Amino acid sequence: MRLVIKTARFALGVFLLVSLVQLSSAWYLQRPPQAPGQTDLVVVFPGDDNRFAAGCQLVKNGHSSRLMIINQSASSMKAIAKKHHVPAGIILLPGGTSRSSFEDAFRTSEAITDLGVRSVTLVTSAYHLPRALFLLKSVLALNGKEIAVHHYPVQDEHPTKRKLQLYYNELLKLWGSSSEMAGYFVSGHLVLDYKIILRGKAWLKKKLLFDV
Repeated sequence: MRLVIKTARFALGVFLLVSLVQLSSAWYLQRPPQAPGQTDLVVVFPGDDNRFAAGCQLVKNGHSSRLMIINQSASSMKAIAKKHHVPAGIILLPGGTSRSSFEDAFRTSEAITDLGVRSVTLVTSAYHLPRALFLLKSVLALNGKEIAVHHYPVQDEHPTKRKLQLYYNELLKLWGSSSEMAGYFVSGHLVLDYKIILRGKAWLKKKLLFDV
């Protein structure tokens, strides 16, 4: 019994410590973003048009000659680029299909390998960036890739209640994303390919997370 209590306390302590780091990182990234240095590729994780606009603006400013947006096809990439007036010389790269933040990082790692790039800038919302950066850097490290990873947090305006809900969701999603990543590196397969895990994820999301 005493061992169970100690284990529970340790697990709670780890959860609280990781949560504190996440919240501190998210708060830090709420500052107005600074333009990162030039990189070989700008990759935008899925989300709303604010993320797409930020990625397009970076390549328009000469930050990179290549832009990839996860979960976008060649035709939708062209439509986004046209909407945001991206110059014709920018190379537009479809981002493959993704069902989770881990798979966003996985698809990015695949593109980095295929393109042979040595530096990348990750664009996503500020509240999502701590988890996204952790996943991308972890996937690259576990694959033995030494890549310079820059980041550009997109500042989204949300009411206080919605912002707290987003932060809460991120605290829990980190553990789900980490489990998904561990499952991939143990099995060699994307775990969401298994229908039972996909259904389990949907059930947990419905029960534990805010719908925001």
